[in-house]
Amino acid sequence: MQRRSNLIVIVRQRSDSVLAVGMSDGLVSVSRRLDESEKVVRVPKVKYSFKEWDKVLKQTPQIEPPQEGDTNFEATEKKLLSHIDRHLSSYRYSKALETAMTQYIVKRKPEVIVTLMQELIRFVAKRI
Repeated sequence: MQRRSNLIVIVRQRSDSVLAVGMSDGLVSVSRRLDESEKVVRVPKVKYSFKEWDKVLKQTPQIEPPQEGDTNFEATEKKLLSHIDRHLSSYRYSKALETAMTQYIVKRKPEVIVTLMQELIRFVAKRI
């Protein structure tokens, strides 16, 4: 159970919009009164039945077309990186490097190895 501390100072603004209270244990509490224009209006939550919610989840979101600065990735790269990322997330750096150095990746996707080396350098820099 928390022990309540004694009040030392109570300060209020002339317009009664701010109230500050200082306590003996060093805690300072500041409260602000909201005007009628500042009060938050709560929007009632929409309640769905299970079937309606299932329909809402199945609706496909509108995807914006790619813009000039966007980067597109192919699904095959994601598949290759997933094995390496799995090893990196479990801190098995040597296993990730072995996976990246397979003949297929070395010959066809050298950028994967470069990316892995950059990640390893960044991980080592964080540990130091």
